[in-house]
Amino acid sequence: FDRDYKSYFPIAVNKIINNTAKPIKISELNVGDTIEVRNEELIPADSILIAGSAVIDYSFVTGEAGLAHLSIGDVIYAGGRQKGKKILLSITKQVNNSYLTSLWNHDVFKKEDHEYLSAFTSKLSRYFTIIVLSIAFITGIYWFYVDKSILWNAVSAVLIVACPCALALSTPFTFGNILRIMGKNQIFLKDSKLIEVLSKITDIVFDKTGTMTYSDKMDVEYFGRAMTDGELSIIKSLISNSAHPLSIAIHKHLITISGDLKVSLYEEIAGKGIKANICGYDVKIGSKEFIDPENSLDISPTSVSGSRVFATINNSFVGFFCVKQLYRKGLNNLLDTLRNKYNLHLISGDTNSQEVFIKNEFKFDYMEFQRSPLEKLNYIEKLQKKGSSVLMIGDGLNDAGALKKSDIGIAVTNEIHQFTPSCDIIISANSLNKLVSVLKLSIKGMTIVKISIIISAVYNIVGLAFAVSGLLSPIIAAILMPLSSISVVGFTVLSTSYYANRLNLK
Repeated sequence: FDRDYKSYFPIAVNKIINNTAKPIKISELNVGDTIEVRNEELIPADSILIAGSAVIDYSFVTGEAGLAHLSIGDVIYAGGRQKGKKILLSITKQVNNSYLTSLWNHDVFKKEDHEYLSAFTSKLSRYFTIIVLSIAFITGIYWFYVDKSILWNAVSAVLIVACPCALALSTPFTFGNILRIMGKNQIFLKDSKLIEVLSKITDIVFDKTGTMTYSDKMDVEYFGRAMTDGELSIIKSLISNSAHPLSIAIHKHLITISGDLKVSLYEEIAGKGIKANICGYDVKIGSKEFIDPENSLDISPTSVSGSRVFATINNSFVGFFCVKQLYRKGLNNLLDTLRNKYNLHLISGDTNSQEVFIKNEFKFDYMEFQRSPLEKLNYIEKLQKKGSSVLMIGDGLNDAGALKKSDIGIAVTNEIHQFTPSCDIIISANSLNKLVSVLKLSIKGMTIVKISIIISAVYNIVGLAFAVSGLLSPIIAAILMPLSSISVVGFTVLSTSYYANRLNLK
């Protein structure tokens, strides 16, 4: 729950000392140091490119796909990942002062403490002892003057029948059972007190990429002339050598096609495309500029949205694959149900290319695109200043600031054992459609706690009334006292389980 950028950064980096690369801890990096960053390595601090061709993937920070092509003298921010040949960087800021890490040092990250009902019951339980002793003392004085034979039975019955346990146990047993139920449904809360905060939520803010969309699934559609099975096999054989997300998506799309042809002269140019010779055919696949640098091929424009991956065989254009993000199944029903009670917001670091589609399909109350991690955090803060209690749902390091600032931050993960940003709740992606049930169970849980407190209070008032009047023997009081605790615990456990079953949380 408490992971920050340090959980994701490398332990060491190669520093250039006397023209030799030597590994040092990133905490020992200083401004002016020269470091070497190789393919797929993470940049630990804000730097300037001094040698090599930088193709930087900032998805680790922004959560959005896309590569930045930078030239000598350009600034490269911490958290970017190099895609391609090694580069040399000159450090301009220490690790702790870089753009990404400054997010964790922002004052607005400090959450204010909530006034919890459990804290109220704990305080009440402490006063309970003083109240009971006072009642016993007054009872003793009264019977001393009225009937001394009843004095000790009355005082003993008062001390025995009074039960702070039932009062003190109502909240932890209710919340504890809810935690157990949610855990069985792959929803993990950092603290049981969060249930009370969940019950007071007014606004829900969604990230888009990886939260509303699948991070491991893409929608792939082919546009172009009909290819033979042999040509499809050539395309699949080529892309099977690439680890690029778009190549992986197309490879899955061609899963039924055989793709084990011999590949020679393979070359992958980061951020542009791949090419090779397969069975005597020169094959290229990638961006339009990569396969047609001279703009000589007849590639008809189209209005389809998504990332386009073009293909040529022997310099003849065959078509392109359109790769689009795939929205999670059941997302419409989830949002439709939430809309009845909560204000729904979408704040994304992605472009607004799908704004019209999202507006018509999901009908968010408020939407913002192309927002940086800090802008997401500020958006949450503005909502809170208006008096809103905010639930933020995200999935990446770019959402960590907003997750931490919100009243409740939920991190969505496809694998619960993988790294997740600092948050209050970790939820399996498959359980995201249970969010409505989680919120409803939290509200029911608060109702159950209040009812159990009332039950406990009624028991104590009635029991003390009989004890003070001398109508309750100490032995009967000794039997009733544990029964009150058992009844309250039983009520909370059975009630929460009953409502969980009704909400399909089993």
